[in-house]
Amino acid sequence: MAYPSFSKDGVTTVTFSQGTLAPSVIDEAPRQIVNEAEDGSQSVYTLSGTILTHTLQFQDLPGADHDNLRAFLRDSAINYSSSTFTYTDSDGAPHTVRYITSNLQRTRNATGTYDLSITLRELL
Repeated sequence: MAYPSFSKDGVTTVTFSQGTLAPSVIDEAPRQIVNEAEDGSQSVYTLSGTILTHTLQFQDLPGADHDNLRAFLRDSAINYSSSTFTYTDSDGAPHTVRYITSNLQRTRNATGTYDLSITLRELL
């Protein structure tokens, strides 16, 4: 099992020193509009590919991992949600994602570690 990592050309890659909490949550949403006519028939319009939303939860994340993630997301090449980057999950599978968490909320524990949750969006 690999540890999660975040990468983008020209930006220092961040690899965490531990994995996410299990189970990780992945929502799959097709980008479709479904209309129903008076006679009950339906028409479906596909707008774009399917969107996967990855919600990653970390508990007792070391301070260095937390600081490296913040620096990665704040880098001008990414600027939080402005640009996509590659998230490699614990199975080693790469995903081109965009950070969509409205704020990076985290809890600092008495031991100097952090609990945090981030949400990433992938368009298939």
